[in-house]
Amino acid sequence: MRELRNIIAQAVADETGPVLTLDAIAPHTRDMLSRPRGERAPGFHPRRLDEVKRCHACLTLDHFKGDRAKAAEALGVGPDELDALVGRETAQA
Repeated sequence: MRELRNIIAQAVADETGPVLTLDAIAPHTRDMLSRPRGERAPGFHPRRLDEVKRCHACLTLDHFKGDRAKAAEALGVGPDELDALVGRETAQA
């Protein structure tokens, strides 16, 4: 349920119009949701969770053009936790 809430929250943040459309959901997320349960995405390979979290946090920060407050809000974390996710050197850049 939390994952669905995060998907919807990100779609709302990305939507520019007054109505939330399927286009607001990231293409990779739409692809994941459309596959039968248990079917892997092409090219999938397991990664360490800390690596996945860091990558997602960095991409979110980039999406918001470095705005830490907006990125942290979209991720559902505080600015300090965002800094910890992306790594000290990245957060200060």
